[in-house]
Amino acid sequence: MRRDDIATVLMIAMVWILSLSIGYLYQTLVISSRSTSAQTSDAVSALPVQTGDNQPPRILGIDEVQPVVSTSASFKIATDEELSPADSDGYSLELIEEDSGQYTYLVKLDNLAPGQNRMAISLSDYTGNVNQHQLSIDRLAVPECWDGRPRTIASAVFPHAIDTVVDKYYKLDSSYYPADLVNGAYSGIPVYHGGSAYVRVPVVQPLKQMLSDARAAGISVYVSSGFRSYAAQGRAHNYWTGLVGGGAANYFAALPGHSEHHLGTTVDLLTSENGYTISEAYENTRLGRWLQENAHKYGFVMSYPKGKEAITGYKYEPWHWRYLGIDHASRIRELGITPTEYLYSINKLACN
Repeated sequence: MRRDDIATVLMIAMVWILSLSIGYLYQTLVISSRSTSAQTSDAVSALPVQTGDNQPPRILGIDEVQPVVSTSASFKIATDEELSPADSDGYSLELIEEDSGQYTYLVKLDNLAPGQNRMAISLSDYTGNVNQHQLSIDRLAVPECWDGRPRTIASAVFPHAIDTVVDKYYKLDSSYYPADLVNGAYSGIPVYHGGSAYVRVPVVQPLKQMLSDARAAGISVYVSSGFRSYAAQGRAHNYWTGLVGGGAANYFAALPGHSEHHLGTTVDLLTSENGYTISEAYENTRLGRWLQENAHKYGFVMSYPKGKEAITGYKYEPWHWRYLGIDHASRIRELGITPTEYLYSINKLACN
């Protein structure tokens, strides 16, 4: 082959190789560009739509914040933008509904102090615009809660729950009857002559053990009353009405439906030390002292302690013991509060 022909062939090969290289480089750049564009598009579409770069979220609606007796509370608030997650020890935001550009959040407040609580809720969008909403919520003691609430009666929430509230403002239906009610006497629980020890199944063994341990310490103890039906409570209230008058009777005995005895988790305990009677002197008996020191270990609490009548609504009854379980009973003792305050708190009952 002539030298000129060889040069021509080499030139053609070089042009061909260069063309292939340029094509490969172009294809690589195009694919990379498309991938980057797609990733950017996905990232942008994942962000909440903003109504304006410099406008903070607007509040479209908000619940009235009611006074509470617990350390926590909650209310709903609606905004025109999706909010970024809240970062605060005192509250949290949870998106619960989105509809036509309206975002509804459940605001949960924690660690409320007694009295008036003032705080700011930061409503921030994803571009950093913030609406600082100021609010005030009152945490009241139970008597203050009673004084401030309408004088209406509500049905007890979940009457079968061991920690349900039954008092002057929360009542059981006249037809309520615990499905697991049994006669404790058949399980060896000592019953005072003419009395009864009908209680719910979860109460039987703790009650039996508590009374057995008290007796092992040489202490006289009997159950005089357990479950009391709506009708039976009516008779008890009528008795006190005849004794002290209608108005004062509510201080000595609950109205039908408002008695903890109706729950089937409460008992009255008597002792021979004071002639099987109920009076404030009961606290000085060996049984009275032993129960105050030990009852919480078995899950029982004194519902109506001394000096707390303004909170409980009833006179001091050192013989009246309700089963709440060891955890609840121990916590009440640790906090040094009444069962009424504790139950209002854990059930998050609002004053209105």
